[in-house]
Amino acid sequence: MDHRTGFAIQKALVRQIVKRNNIKVFEQKITKLLQADGRVVGAVGYNIHDGTFIKIIAKAVIVATGGAGQLFAVSSMPEDARGDGYVLAYQAGAVLMDMEFHQFYQATLAYPETLRGLLVPMGTCVPLGARVLNAKGEPFMHKYFPEAEYATRDKASIAIFKEIKQGLTSPPKSTA
Repeated sequence: MDHRTGFAIQKALVRQIVKRNNIKVFEQKITKLLQADGRVVGAVGYNIHDGTFIKIIAKAVIVATGGAGQLFAVSSMPEDARGDGYVLAYQAGAVLMDMEFHQFYQATLAYPETLRGLLVPMGTCVPLGARVLNAKGEPFMHKYFPEAEYATRDKASIAIFKEIKQGLTSPPKSTA
């Protein structure tokens, strides 16, 4: 699966939403979920384009805010993926579980600082000969999965984590 998969899924979902008149899409920054009788019945927020406030009443509310990848020092997640949706859900009484599991592209640049977090497109680089190396300059993906650099994101994350646990990470770049 390459880095365009999420965008393709998003486009397919938007096409389906547009076909339905019973689904409304709002480009709002939601600041609070409204509750009545122990359930969520709407939301309050503001229009991201003109700043006007809005109150939305709904039979059902879906919180789909994109995760919290920006909790990490280096992440391929968008800048606004800070966990805001988790906070809204928690404040409305949701029980949050398995919050330690995050999925984002494990191959991002750490240096130079100006490119920190920039996605390295494995689907493009690996066929051209790119390899994931540990601190010793050794390729290691094949030790964990026979597909090596062609492994899925979850498998690649496992392999990289195992190398990190063994202390085989790149040293921090000197700023001197």
